[in-house]
Amino acid sequence: MTAERRLVALETSLSPTQLVLRWLAEAHQYDDFDAYSRAIFALGPGALPLDRLVREARASAEAASQHGSREQGDDALRAAIRRIVFLFHLVLRAIELAQAALDREALVCTALSAHLGLVMADEGRAWHSVFPNRAAGLTALRDGAVARSAELRALEAARKRVETRYLDGYPALFPATVRTWTEQRERTDTLAEITVRLAELEGLAPMPANDPDTFEARVGELIADHVEPARVKALDEMGEGRRAVSIAMAWLEPKLG
Repeated sequence: MTAERRLVALETSLSPTQLVLRWLAEAHQYDDFDAYSRAIFALGPGALPLDRLVREARASAEAASQHGSREQGDDALRAAIRRIVFLFHLVLRAIELAQAALDREALVCTALSAHLGLVMADEGRAWHSVFPNRAAGLTALRDGAVARSAELRALEAARKRVETRYLDGYPALFPATVRTWTEQRERTDTLAEITVRLAELEGLAPMPANDPDTFEARVGELIADHVEPARVKALDEMGEGRRAVSIAMAWLEPKLG
């Protein structure tokens, strides 16, 4: 067997997950999603990642089902394509959630820092803060900063568990986003630590101890926020609208109360 044939045989033996991981490794050679998108756009429609992944999944499924029945081959092909589409949208969903959290957190962190400065600078003679007094302001800011830190850590934990389960632990985020995430998490953690320490120095009542069950419940919700929208998109694009609607309703029902 020639080297070219061995390469073709290897490529047509890859599972949907392996195909997506190969695509991610190629995509992550670009520092961020925007740079990757511009490069793909310049290559034309044939380079669109989902189209390419579906073609590769089709070739792999057809090669694997050569010795089975036609019905079995059709089922395997559909399952492979469904899996590819799901994993692709799962990656995009992880990127979307991370970027939305970063955009929001940058603004929240700035706002909390500004209010903290007002609370600590004002001695009660000319109150400029939205809070009635320093104790109330510092308590609210401490609780808010600690909650923001916990939320970022829950989202990070959820994303890592999703990556472990569906992407063999490979990161979904582009390198630039990983760096920005780490920097923002450190800023948020630092702000939380500062407010906690200031509250201690002011003699305020300590916060309740962390509840691991509450944290795990939030992680579970965030895992669903990654997985279920991706599953809905995959089913909808595969023409399985009824299943997509059922999953979407189950995911949204707890959020709607």
